[in-house]
Amino acid sequence: MADSYFVDPAELAWHDETPFSETYQDIYWSSHADSPLSEKQAVFVDPVRTMARQCKPGSTITVCELGFGFGINCLLTADMWRDLPPDRRLNFISIEKHPVSKQDLAQLLSKFEFSSHEPLLAQYPPHYRGQHVIWLSNNVRLLLIFDDIDDALGNLDAQVDLWLLDGFAPSKNQAMWQPALYRKMFSRSRHGAQVATYSAAGVVRRGL
Repeated sequence: MADSYFVDPAELAWHDETPFSETYQDIYWSSHADSPLSEKQAVFVDPVRTMARQCKPGSTITVCELGFGFGINCLLTADMWRDLPPDRRLNFISIEKHPVSKQDLAQLLSKFEFSSHEPLLAQYPPHYRGQHVIWLSNNVRLLLIFDDIDDALGNLDAQVDLWLLDGFAPSKNQAMWQPALYRKMFSRSRHGAQVATYSAAGVVRRGL
């Protein structure tokens, strides 16, 4: 059927300008944080910055994010990358099962000032299942994958340096946080790969 080519979109509600997933009954980021940017900067972007500064000239770093959401981690990382030598390349992979609409994405991003939000919006794809390449700058490539996490990782040919686990809480999205996920992550990780996650849940710590 034609519908099999599409993934189901995110079902959103807005609570005081904070997006809320009706599907998972969870917020996209903490409503108690002063800003979603500061929370995500500390947990996800700072580890990328540290790794990038330690890499050799001309290197490519591959980051894989589980949970694209509104692209905040990606855009923060792309902005940070502008401060690095231009010979450093970023391959940012992000997997999303339920993508937000372009309208909702534009609405949320209008509240912030990201250097790369225009190329993201200009190239943001329809919700076709599969891999979509978006160039945010000459040395920052986004591979945006709309698919179930198992299928997305199963079809992914990459050696990941850093994993960003930014999906909904394990208590809300138990299907994602399974041993099979960690095995697939391990088999697609470069030696010495690292993991960054907001979750302190025991199921995640034990799985990793």
